Parts: sequence; C-alpha cells; structure tokens
Amino acid sequence: MTCSVCGSNQTQIAWYGAIRGREGKHTVLQCETCDVLFLPDFETPDYQQGYREEVGPDDLKRHYADIVSVCDTNNAISGKTIMDIGASGGAYMIGVSQFAKTVMGVEPNEEQRRKLSARYKMYASIEEAVKEQEGKIDTVTAWHVIEHVDDPIDFLQSLSELLTDNGRIYISTPNQREILMKLLPDEFSPFFYRAWHSHYFTLSSIINCITLSGMSPLMVDARHSWGLSNCLGWMKEKKPVGKWEDIEPHQSELIDVVWQSYLKEIGMGDTLYAVIAKDGGLH
Repeated sequence: MTCSVCGSNQTQIAWYGAIRGREGKHTVLQCETCDVLFLPDFETPDYQQGYREEVGPDDLKRHYADIVSVCDTNNAISGKTIMDIGASGGAYMIGVSQFAKTVMGVEPNEEQRRKLSARYKMYASIEEAVKEQEGKIDTVTAWHVIEHVDDPIDFLQSLSELLTDNGRIYISTPNQREILMKLLPDEFSPFFYRAWHSHYFTLSSIINCITLSGMSPLMVDARHSWGLSNCLGWMKEKKPVGKWEDIEPHQSELIDVVWQSYLKEIGMGDTLYAVIAKDGGLH
C-alpha cells in the first residue's frame, strides 16, 4: 500500500491485532522509506458530532507543562497573533489569551466552536481560516492533531499558508517509540494504536514529514507527560494505571523529573513536539 506521506509503496506490517476504539484485529503499516506508521483502514471520525463523546474529555492538561515550555522557549506567545487548530474546549486559547496580542481558533465541532465564538474568532476548518487570515498569523498551534488527518503533508502545507514570513508552527503528537512500546510491545500496542488516529510518528518520521512538506524543523524532541509510577504500574498490571500512588518505593517529584529528563534525552517520551518554519533548518 502506498504511503500517504512520501508516496513509497515499500511498507511492512508493524502491528496486527486489537486497537482502541474498534472491534476485531487491524493492521498498522510502517513505511520503510520515511518511517511513518499508518492505519490503512482508517475511517475519518465525525468531528462535527459525537467524536468527543467517543474518545473522552480533552487531555490537554496532562501535556500543558510541556506545551508551555516549548512555547516559552521559542517566544511563541507574548505579543503574538495565535491560531490554535483543533481548539476543542479552548483550554490552550484561554491559557495564552492574557499574553498574546490576538487569539483565534479552528474547531470542527459545532457545539464547542459556538461556545468559544463568544470570546474568540473561530473557524470551522483550516480552509475557512486561510480565506481570511492567510499570511497574518505569527504562531499556529496544533496540539495532538496531525495524527488525525488523512494527509499530513497537505495538513502542514495548509497551516503554512496562515503564517507570516517569520511565523512558526507548533505541533505535538504521540511518539510511537515511547518507552512502553519498547518495554511492553504486546500489551501496550492495543492501547497505543487507536481507530481515530490515521498516522503514528517517530522522531525520524515527523522530521521527514516536515521536510517533505517543504518546511524546516527548527526543533523536534520527545517529552514525557507521565511520572515513573505510570511505567511501573504498566509493568506490574499490563494495563493503564494512571498515576499509581501505591507502588513501592513511593515516587517523588524529584524522581519524576529525572525520569522525564532521561526519556527526553533518549527520545522515548510519550509525546513528540516540533517547531516548524517556512525556511531555515534543524538546529
């Protein structure tokens, strides 16, 4: 099957088995050329209705410290015109409003968009936003969105149309090579692969995707949003446990800081972050 990112037909089976959100067994393919993984029988969810009820509440809070760190380090917020793609309930937009010059959003879900439109300029699609805001946005954010789209290259190119000449795109997405995929591949894979995610990225494949879109990755890394207790709980129970306080020795904030720093260093955190420019280079 042809890779939707690089067009190669050199693929191999990375997983065959259960996935979250759909009954039966399913195949996940990996492109041997660009390293991206994808679900060949992906069915686009109905983001207008029902999607949030199906997948549960927005999980941005768990990632918020890393998002703020990435944005602060790269001067993405203060005095900037910001557009958040896949705004959901607006947690990020609300958080940056007091520092940004202007905040806007794209959200396909009509109910969530209606609630946010009382406070922000909202659009139902990227195409609709481009018609009014092409070349006007300093910072485009898309937190955990790229894994949902049919064509990641087209998605990134559409976001670039919104940017000013010196604008930046900030994205995050689950890391297919996170620590639990290494430690418990058979048990963790059915939890990691999901019916509503079309693509699964690694550090190398997200860099390849950005480069193939004609843009430049200025920063790419893998950060971890869970403490050590989550990993220990998975190792013991072979299922999701969240933050498990009953594991001995009891985990401290210091241990979690060291654990998360270590996973970032070796590229095995649960979430990939990238800062993207129209031109430039990885440094």
